[in-house]
Amino acid sequence: MKSYLSLILILTFLVEIAIGQINFDLPDRVCVNEPFTIKNQTIGATSFYWSFCVADPIKTPEAENIGNIGNTLSLPVFLDFVEENGNFYAFVTNYLPGGLTRLDFGNSLLNNPTATYFGNFNGMLPPGEGTEGLQIIKNEGRWYVIIVGGNPTRGSDPRIIKLDFGSDIKNPNPIATNWGNIGNMEQPVDLHIFKENSIWYGLTVNAENNTITRFNFTSSFNNTPTAQNLGNIGSLNFPTGIYAIINQGNWY
Repeated sequence: MKSYLSLILILTFLVEIAIGQINFDLPDRVCVNEPFTIKNQTIGATSFYWSFCVADPIKTPEAENIGNIGNTLSLPVFLDFVEENGNFYAFVTNYLPGGLTRLDFGNSLLNNPTATYFGNFNGMLPPGEGTEGLQIIKNEGRWYVIIVGGNPTRGSDPRIIKLDFGSDIKNPNPIATNWGNIGNMEQPVDLHIFKENSIWYGLTVNAENNTITRFNFTSSFNNTPTAQNLGNIGSLNFPTGIYAIINQGNWY
């Protein structure tokens, strides 16, 4: 015997103009855990806002200052986090003095984390000012943290650094590699890494020379990447952030 679930669907939406007709095509009952499709046949609207009464991006978020965990943060500038085996980890770069901190949240980001401070890996990260953007990557069964930094106006050479944690994101002794200044970086700030087909690419913005650098990491982070400076696209003036998105087969 099948068990049926009566379907009660509440949709909240805002539209820019008056709607001539609201119409959704959906079944009146479905089996428990059975996927089903809702067809929106509404006409006369130019935009929609949907709310399914769970996480709502227009609600005011709640925030909590969890302080300087373990006193390991010093001018923190960028953070990335991952989930591994049900546990959450965040890595934070410190601008001055340059260093890296890992925050272990356990099984929930609502937990108070513990901190591990890695330092600057014997000067691989700028020991003075200049450590900036980072991203955590898992590839070929290994965890990597890739970091850009270096501000020549503050006495540190631009560079991109690979931290190889091996198969364990909690490895206390990752291997650091300084790939140097590739792609004519000059105070690279943010970093975004993404994969297309089997190849990893990265983008950073250079605040001091107002340019964008694109990295090609190949299919393996065991290889030394190449980079190309794409110049000043769009009249950049001290750019500080970048993100790539693909839509209908095109990258933006």
